[in-house]
Order: sequence, then structure tokens, then C-alpha cells
Amino acid sequence: MVQNPTAEPRGQSTESRRNIIAYMSLNPTVDPALVADAEKVTSIYGGWPNFHDSEVVSVALDREGPTLTVRVWTFKVHRNEIDARGYYKMSDRSIVKFRFVGIEELSIEGFNIQNVLSAIVFERADDGVRVNMDGIFGATITFRCSRVIVD
Repeated sequence: MVQNPTAEPRGQSTESRRNIIAYMSLNPTVDPALVADAEKVTSIYGGWPNFHDSEVVSVALDREGPTLTVRVWTFKVHRNEIDARGYYKMSDRSIVKFRFVGIEELSIEGFNIQNVLSAIVFERADDGVRVNMDGIFGATITFRCSRVIVD
């Protein structure tokens, strides 16, 4: 499910939210066939984002599948517009819920109260998809899976 909450993720101070100014650009290199229901994201952002400066807000494991569910808070930054506080204007704040089925080789490092990403990379693997949630601060999550679904 893609939700458009008005509140930012818990654990993030107002001051740290003000410092988020990097541009979340679209990622034309992602094959939409790798992600089921990708249109739930592309309909908001006009393409597949690279998730730069997005935050992992929750991670849940289920032994059936086994399945990994990750909720990522994301947004669009308008580098050509400044808000009343003098920061780049942000819009399209959303929480994207990813469900990864058939996970293997899972590594989660550095998960804490703020898990800012450099990018989420999806690459076709011989038997599915290799996913790298490359952390800037906090969590870095890597694994292989058989399916990626936007819930």
C-alpha cells in the first residue's frame, strides 16, 4: 500500500527534517517488470524513484515465504522552489510498503531510529531479484528474493 501521511516518520526531529534537501530523482534504469504493482508508485512520482534520502521506517519478517516487509517514507523535492522557511519545497510524501517474497541471504546492518537511504537498487538475478537498500545513515539492507510487490 502506498499511503500519503501528513506526518513524517517517528524519531526524526523537526530540525533533521529541515535539513533534508537532496533531490529524489527518477530512476530510468529500473525494469518495472521486476516490481509487481509498480504503478502504485509511478502514478505518484511520474516514474520509478531512486529513493534517495528516503527512510526505512519499519522492517518485518514472516517465516511464510519467507517474506520481508519494508515500509519506506519517501517524498519529492522541488529544487527549483523554496518554501517559506528557505528550504526546498517537498511534496508527495508517501509511505511505500514493499513485500519481498522468498528472501535469501538477508543482511540488515545499522538499523536505528533514523534509517536514511542513498538508493534502493533492484537487479535481475538468475533466480529472482537482488535488492540493495544502501544506507547513508542507519540501515543498509541487502538480500535476494523471488518476488517484489508494492502492497
